[in-house]
Amino acid sequence: MQHFAVRLKVILRSKANLFWTFLYPLLLGLFFQMGFGNLNSRPSLNSVYVFLASDKSDAHLLETMEIAEYSDGKKVFLVNSEYTSTELETKLQEEKITGYIYFENEEIIYRLRQNGLPETIIKTFLDEYLQTVSIHLEIQTLDPGIKEQVFADFLKNKTYLEEISTGTNPNHNAFVIYFYALIAMSCMFGSFWGVDLVNDIQADNSYKAVRMAIAPTSKMKLIIIYFLASLTVHFSGNLVLIAFLKLVLQVEFANNLLLIILTTFIGCIGGIALGALLSSYSKASYGKKNLMMVGVSLLLSALSGLMFISVKYWVETNLPFLSYINPAGLVTDSFYRLYYFSDLKHYFIDLCLLLTLSILMLFGSIIKMRGVKYDSV
Repeated sequence: MQHFAVRLKVILRSKANLFWTFLYPLLLGLFFQMGFGNLNSRPSLNSVYVFLASDKSDAHLLETMEIAEYSDGKKVFLVNSEYTSTELETKLQEEKITGYIYFENEEIIYRLRQNGLPETIIKTFLDEYLQTVSIHLEIQTLDPGIKEQVFADFLKNKTYLEEISTGTNPNHNAFVIYFYALIAMSCMFGSFWGVDLVNDIQADNSYKAVRMAIAPTSKMKLIIIYFLASLTVHFSGNLVLIAFLKLVLQVEFANNLLLIILTTFIGCIGGIALGALLSSYSKASYGKKNLMMVGVSLLLSALSGLMFISVKYWVETNLPFLSYINPAGLVTDSFYRLYYFSDLKHYFIDLCLLLTLSILMLFGSIIKMRGVKYDSV
């Protein structure tokens, strides 16, 4: 526990890594929300003001417009029938109103000054009203023996389409995949901690690693302690990111929070293992390794749909094998399965692939670090 606590203190002093794993994903998530977070939301329609001439009106039309409602219970029209047609015409010419409705020679006339969304709603309603009235009048001319049945069928408003469940989320948000790719990118930024792990253990990387190489503690024990300390900090940062996206930015997630956390946890393991693997086999300097991790992490995240969703679909169509070896893509796909589909079969397939890939990368880096031998001086 003492080695673990000391390692945590060392990790928390790395301001650059803390920025990339804690602050940068939060800022990027905020910019995502500002840019397109509400593009998929459905704005509610407001009630439309309607003026009906009091001296040239129709009681049935007035009643129909007053009771018309949207699906959320809000009134479609706010009807005003206090003014005569002459008064309304004066207001129209003075541009105090945009239009009004009156009856003349058994016809509905809608006088307009301008055309917009409210006027379109009124015009559409009047067209449907006239069509319904026309059908009703035709029914009245039918034989009394069948008129009652036809009228009953007309009032039923029968639906001839059957809705078939496909097992997908019917209210899905197409833009939410960008936030899933953001979490995947944050998991891949664990590669910076992987670089630090190798840099502090493998003796040909730093003077600190040289001192650790001659310490009595076994290298395997140090690798495990350093890895667990890195995983603790990195996973904590991703939990903060998920909480920020869900509670502050109100990003839609799947209902199963435990599976979301599990996916993120395995993704964090994969990110650290990726950095440790590439760093252990690279002879570049510490700074160049970190630059390499930035490039690799962003490339894998881009292929998982971070920049453009179409890139992810292109990869799956033209280079499907990359979908199985890209840890960022597997994290994104796992979230995708949880959000869009009720069947968890494909989710667990992606999760197992991610776990297998993470373990292989981790063991690959351990074998490399433990297998390095140094000459005595």
